[in-house]
Amino acid sequence: MAKPQLTAGIYARISYVRREDGTQERLGVERQVPPCRELARRKGWAVIEPAYEDNDLSAFSGKRRPGYEQLLADAKAGRINIIVAWHADRLTRQPTENEALIELAERYGIQLATVTGEHDLATPSGRLHFRMLGSIARYESEHRAERLRLKFDELARAGLPKGGGYRPFGFEADKLTVNETEAALLREAAQRVLAGDGLYAITGDWEARGIVTPAGNVWNTTSLRRALLAPRTAGLREHHDQVLGPAAWPAIFDEMTRKRLLELFARDDRKRQGRPRTYLLSGLATCGREGCGRPLVGASAGAKRPKYACRKTVGSHFGCGRTWIDAPALDSYVTEMVITTLSSPGFAEALQARLNWDGDTSALTIQHDADKRALAELTRDRYVRRIIEEPEYLAARSELDARIVDAEEMLARQPQTRFLVALPKSERELRTAWQERWGLDEKRRVVRMALRGLVINPPKRSLPRFDPDRVEPDWRV
Repeated sequence: MAKPQLTAGIYARISYVRREDGTQERLGVERQVPPCRELARRKGWAVIEPAYEDNDLSAFSGKRRPGYEQLLADAKAGRINIIVAWHADRLTRQPTENEALIELAERYGIQLATVTGEHDLATPSGRLHFRMLGSIARYESEHRAERLRLKFDELARAGLPKGGGYRPFGFEADKLTVNETEAALLREAAQRVLAGDGLYAITGDWEARGIVTPAGNVWNTTSLRRALLAPRTAGLREHHDQVLGPAAWPAIFDEMTRKRLLELFARDDRKRQGRPRTYLLSGLATCGREGCGRPLVGASAGAKRPKYACRKTVGSHFGCGRTWIDAPALDSYVTEMVITTLSSPGFAEALQARLNWDGDTSALTIQHDADKRALAELTRDRYVRRIIEEPEYLAARSELDARIVDAEEMLARQPQTRFLVALPKSERELRTAWQERWGLDEKRRVVRMALRGLVINPPKRSLPRFDPDRVEPDWRV
């Protein structure tokens, strides 16, 4: 009687690499699968197609391998009698998985064949050899992982980039050379954010201009925020979520700009992500009731007219629930107040005076960075080298801290000042821009640059009409 034909399942573990043009190439298919098919043909085995594959999943990492799991399931179900692979380390790199294959062979009679040699799991010597291969494969994986870790640590200490993955936006494929076109976009975005623009407005603008990520995707608020705050954008090398120091590549913008962005995004009112606001003053107007001070939010549900209200529970907002004001009336009043003020001679004089006071920030930035380095050295002298005493340290630190705080305050207000200077000067030009050219984002930006805040006090009397005396503006200039 003729022996029944055996059925083989071919397993291949494939790796993907990304080319510089963003496309992917599969490595290992030509090297693994065709020789396995040829081995099965020589042995007279039928082959289940397609081959069982796991793409870019290491057998050492411990992650699930769907292709490998399906191979084992089909073996247990009797669909295949033989497992064929290029080498044993394509199947497993964990001794526990080797034992699982040995148990599979003993319980279900599964045979194992590789292009590089036979493995008779039915004999003690064959099982011993297979176990030894598993231990060697695990050692090689652990040794390789350790070498890579040491290599990445060395690259980080030298300020050099790590290989692999997509290039960062703003840099060429070598991750060292600045892409000036993209760098200019990041600088522009940083200044727009510092001047009051929302991330959603910037990503919408970039989408309209056809600007995409290095992976070819449309920018969103999360990816833009990550690019702006990345240490590498400020010329810093990060490793394991820690900034180690200056990087080998040039900075797209300076450390002070990144620090101001970090502080800005850390504020509660800038943690909001997603679609832009639909109210002119939401987030800027705050409740003036004693003990509250929460931002007012737009509310239109159940009301004849939209209003700004200090809501009790709206998302992460927890207000007093007792202050509200008519939204269209407040928008009109604040708009008129801002246009009139910005076009007044007194405002222009005050703005110019502040510009003269601030002066050129380049020298200030240099002095600020020097003071930060001096403070770090001073701390090392006191607590590491122990060459100065505590009173001397505290006196020097107090002076450096004061200079650093003054410089940071002055640098932080530069974008607002420059933005206000660039606005139309006459009342007529301002009104034309407001009514015909500017959308809500631009209007919110103008209001935020003119006003530091807007307090809405409780009504003095119970009247339904709008009372301008409740509005308390806090002008920036």
